[in-house]
Amino acid sequence: MNGPNYSTYEPLFRSDAMVPPSDTPTMRRQKLKRAQELRAEVDSMLRENGGKLTAEQQSYVRRRANEILNYTSYRPTGRLSVQ
Repeated sequence: MNGPNYSTYEPLFRSDAMVPPSDTPTMRRQKLKRAQELRAEVDSMLRENGGKLTAEQQSYVRRRANEILNYTSYRPTGRLSVQ
């Protein structure tokens, strides 16, 4: 009676654990494309700098990666409507 309910069992790690449930297949494709573009950009930076990134480049890559990971179709305008 108190055993696990296998009809709703979910493993601790799922292959899509890093994908927010609100992401649509189109959004996933866009994120993947942007990530591939960033990777190519980083590879170029590494070739130019002998395999190392400067502190500024590291900061840039982190910021861009966060933008990609946190991308949603919702884009706030920065304006609040007060009535």
